Amino acid sequence: MKYTENFKNFRNTILKFLGLLIAPFAFCAVICGILLLIINTTVGDVVGYASVLLMDTTDQNSAAQQDTVELVSNSVLDKTIPISDIEFPGYEQVYGEINIPAADISCPLVYGDTEAAMRKGAGQYIGSTLIGYPGTTMICAHVTRQFANLHKVEPGDMVEIRTTYGVYTYEVKYVGVHSASDDSIYDLAREDENVVMYTCYYQRTALGSVKMRFFVCADYVSGPIIVN
Repeated sequence: MKYTENFKNFRNTILKFLGLLIAPFAFCAVICGILLLIINTTVGDVVGYASVLLMDTTDQNSAAQQDTVELVSNSVLDKTIPISDIEFPGYEQVYGEINIPAADISCPLVYGDTEAAMRKGAGQYIGSTLIGYPGTTMICAHVTRQFANLHKVEPGDMVEIRTTYGVYTYEVKYVGVHSASDDSIYDLAREDENVVMYTCYYQRTALGSVKMRFFVCADYVSGPIIVN
């Protein structure tokens, strides 16, 4: 019995020692977790924002100049284009130009939304429809470059997209700030032609800067429709 009691006392002593040893580490782990969360939602966005600002402007312009295409010079209303007549753009290739006079935006439209594509202009998500084809076209660009003034766009403003096969106009119907994960703003299953443009939007909170998305949704007004 005495041996058992001594063993229990020894075991309790070890457990207390381990508790005293582990407690500080557990406390530090919790603090580190909180700090990482704050860094991820504040400093991380700031660093990412700054890295875009510090990109070499010469390299960006050179990339766009190396991939220029001949765009149509006039718009043809109420006309259809057989899909067989369309020369589809290659990945990360410029195939159009976006003009939004109200926000002083004029930039190339690139097929693809990789970083390389967005060095040339605004990038189209390849999972969305081509300009002129019924459906939703998703276009994004950096807030420090081509879409720096996107937040100035208002409902009623007109968007012109000039491509290699036609000139299209759209009327802005909605603008708003949403989470990057909020997919309720657009519908890739829509059958009518529409354009959704978006860029980063930084909001100040108690923790610092939080990156959201500024969306511009516009509906088709005119331009040749691609048909099968």
